[in-house]
Parts: sequence; C-alpha cells; structure tokens
Amino acid sequence: MTVDIDGERIDLVVEQGVEQNADRLYTEAKRVEEKKEGALAAIEDTREDLEDAKRRRDEWEATEREDTSEDGEDETAEAEQRDWLAEPSIPIRENEPWFDRFRWFHTSDGYLVIGGRNADQNEELVKKYLEPGDIVLHTQAHGGPVTVLKATDPSEASSSDIELPDSSIEEAAQFAVSYSSVWKDGRYAGDVYAVDADQVTKTPESGEYLEKGGFAIRGDRTYYRDTPVGAAVGIQCEPYTRVIGGPPSAIEDRVETMIELEPGRYAQADTAKRLYRQFRERFEDESFVRKIASPDRIQHFMPPGGSRIKGD
Repeated sequence: MTVDIDGERIDLVVEQGVEQNADRLYTEAKRVEEKKEGALAAIEDTREDLEDAKRRRDEWEATEREDTSEDGEDETAEAEQRDWLAEPSIPIRENEPWFDRFRWFHTSDGYLVIGGRNADQNEELVKKYLEPGDIVLHTQAHGGPVTVLKATDPSEASSSDIELPDSSIEEAAQFAVSYSSVWKDGRYAGDVYAVDADQVTKTPESGEYLEKGGFAIRGDRTYYRDTPVGAAVGIQCEPYTRVIGGPPSAIEDRVETMIELEPGRYAQADTAKRLYRQFRERFEDESFVRKIASPDRIQHFMPPGGSRIKGD
C-alpha cells in the first residue's frame, strides 16, 4: 500500500511489520544516497577533466600562435629546443597509426619496421602487407616474429628499386632477435637472416607443411650472425605524444627520454611498472605520463619474457 504523510508518498509492504518496512526504506535511502554521492563525484571529476582539457587547448593554441608569429622560425628546431621534461603542462596530441596493433618502430633512417605479435599477425603481415622492395627478417632460432622492413608506406606505390640502408637493416635485425625467444631465454645475441620479399611464399613444396604464421623461403639468405639484443622504451612529445619502443639507436632521437632494457628475471608486467614510475619522476607534468604511458601501454613495446632496466 501507499500512505501519504505530510505530502510524502511512501510505499509499504503490508505483509511486513513496522520495523521491517523501516529497515527496507532506510537501506534503499542509503543506497540512493551512495549513488548520488558517486554521481556527484563523477560529475566533479568530469568537470575537472574538461577544465584541464580547455586549459591545455588554450595553452597549445597560444603556443601555436607564438610559433606562427615568428618570421622564418623553423618549428622543428623550436620543438627540439623545448624542454618537455620541465614543462608543467604538456598538451596531448594523439595518433593511432594503422600499424599500432603490431610490434613496430621507425629506423634511424625513417623506414617503418613491423613485426607480428602472434601467428595470426605473422600470417597477416606476409599475406597483406608484404610488398616488392621490402625485406623480411627472422631469427634462426624458433619462436620469433615475422619482421618486415618496409620500403614504402601502404598508401604509396610499391617499388623494388629502393635500396634500403644497411643501418636500417641492422636495426631491423636487432628488433627481430630482441622480440624473439632469444630474449625470452635470457640470451644476449642470436643469428638473424634477411631475404627479399619475392623470396617469401606461403605455398609449400610438395610434401611440405606450413603452420599458421609460417612461410617458405626460396633462394639464398643473408645472415647477421651474433646480432646483439637491444630494446628501449621512451616517451615521444613531438610530433605526437605517445610511448614508442624498439632498438635504442632507432628511438633515441625520437623521444624526450628513454629507458634501455636487457634480458632479466623480472616479469614483463613488473618491469613495466618500474618504467612507469621512473618516467613519472622524470616529467614535471606527472599527469601527462599517467594519461599516455600507463604500464599496460609500456608493456605493449617490451620484449617477451623477463627483463630488467639496463645498468640496474
């Protein structure tokens, strides 16, 4: 039944006594009050986030106006001079490239290297993204990613006439060995071979069988013996704000700060948390690190298996 007390309409359960009804109504009121407090807290958090976003936008627009008002000044040079570590507030400029779901990095010469995270991605790289002019690298040891050094972007016309620099091939070889079972087994070097894209096929010879993610090689291979492992994770502030990783020589000029890794006994997730704490200590704007470089995002760029910070 519903009763009216001084204008307040209250639903009562007639099968229950006064105490039971009162207890039920009190519990319901408490639940509603808690939901109200949670909603108010969420609104306040959202309001703060909006204010922070507006402040960052205004600061970024002011910076852009200053940049454009200075005649002849090179924006890239100015970005290099800016001390992002000391900035109290860093504007977020996000970008999710098509290759972000793979393992990837850009060589010091600017070429894209992508590697599979599993058999499905290895299969996809060979079938969908391998183009004439690309170079495929793989560790001699079993259990490594298909690594493709791209000669061109997928939006560009493929070309077999591009001669990829030796330095880019060597960095791609280090990437291939670092994200393979060589690192996972705690070894510090391994053999890597490289072949041209047209030497790779998914069609086995008669009597052969290719597992998912596997491929066959036709012709000679170029070997990079005892290629040392090497990986680093860093935070990039220009042109985008994001975490990147790869061979130290490839990312050191692209990031504001980086931490080198080597095979070790600490689990990947634990090492990622240590990197996250160190990055937060290095930036004046700790909220910036929290927003773009969570431990999960850092782990996205780390080699499989145990690691430790180099020099620790």
